[in-house]
Amino acid sequence: DYKTNIGNKGINGFDITEATGLIPIAKKYEISAEAEKPTAKTIQEWEIKVTFINLDSNQNKNTGKVFNGQLILQKDVMPTSLAEACTEKVLSECIKENYKLDKNIYFHNEELEGGAQDDSYRYSGSFEKVKNFVCLDGGETSEGACANDDSDLYRIIGFFPNKSDEYEIKLIKYDYATSTQLGEGGAYKGLYSVDKTYSEFGGNYRGTEEKYNTIAGYYWTSSSNEINEWAESALRETNLNDYYLNTYLKNTKGIDTDNLITINTWNLNGHDNYEVTPKEMYDNEMNIVESSPEYPTKTKKIDNKIGLMYVSDYGYAASPSSTSNYTKTLFSYDLEDIRANNWMFMGLWDWTISRTSVNSFDVFRADYDGIIKLSNVYTYAWGVRPSFYLQSSVRLTKGDGSKTNPYRLSLN
Repeated sequence: DYKTNIGNKGINGFDITEATGLIPIAKKYEISAEAEKPTAKTIQEWEIKVTFINLDSNQNKNTGKVFNGQLILQKDVMPTSLAEACTEKVLSECIKENYKLDKNIYFHNEELEGGAQDDSYRYSGSFEKVKNFVCLDGGETSEGACANDDSDLYRIIGFFPNKSDEYEIKLIKYDYATSTQLGEGGAYKGLYSVDKTYSEFGGNYRGTEEKYNTIAGYYWTSSSNEINEWAESALRETNLNDYYLNTYLKNTKGIDTDNLITINTWNLNGHDNYEVTPKEMYDNEMNIVESSPEYPTKTKKIDNKIGLMYVSDYGYAASPSSTSNYTKTLFSYDLEDIRANNWMFMGLWDWTISRTSVNSFDVFRADYDGIIKLSNVYTYAWGVRPSFYLQSSVRLTKGDGSKTNPYRLSLN
């Protein structure tokens, strides 16, 4: 947008402080040669001036930054957002060519400092600014806000390469599940609010109090199997891959789970502690490094459709700037700047799929203050946000990825 008196400095122009993509300086601009000389050149000189304004606020975070820009002149209108570039296209293919249109998507190749180095494209940044919302309400004809009190709202963790070098979309449920979605069998304990009231979380929960009172609490497993083996978890088997997948998504919501959701290989290797960086946690989770745990995992991998977030997923959802390029340990994720710039932080205790390797009964959880800690698999019942992968052929049909106008997807 063109603004006047920017920063009360008497300067007019395009404010590009938070701008991404393209800034159209002139639209439908006519260039013509002389009719009598069709081969003659039309020469124009354009001067683009960028002014750095000295604001009164602390500017230390801007030191060492690099500014780059290009001036482009072309016939066709260029997309200025990911939604504009990818609507009516296969999203996993389009993302590779256009991810730079969204400043909150980071390519985790070998050049990204502190990244996973798995060639994934992951969303990182604040809860409000990251446009990765998806509505799964059983159809693609709807548009606008997701109905049913956000029950059908999900967020894209990222795009991950599969064994066929195609990219699958990994989702996580936006808010915590209810017993309507996960059932009251298996690892179900009861309402989350029975153990803690809404006010006890100090306003950290990002949902409403009305929503809070519907959230269900689940153990990581059941009383008959109190070990941190995901393969033997009642939450995995009964609540996620039976009730949620079949009763809720398939039968209640009418979602084609047979074709939409892929069977994924979930890596189950553990780490010994949480005072590590996201990369160190990722390498242990994926068994890239040999951690020689005191309590090794019986089942290293398992094939399922529904799982939970990895600790490393949570770690990489925070912006690189707030974590000093992911050099901060997961034990420091309660820092206000990190918590404010981590879209995956929801403000309650919630389970991850990642286990500890120093005992046989603890797994990692994201705490209500943003930190990563350990929890016993059956002593406590926390919130659950199912996570799963969509087919690489999914097409974007509508939406801009915001919470009020989330992406709508189709397999057609």
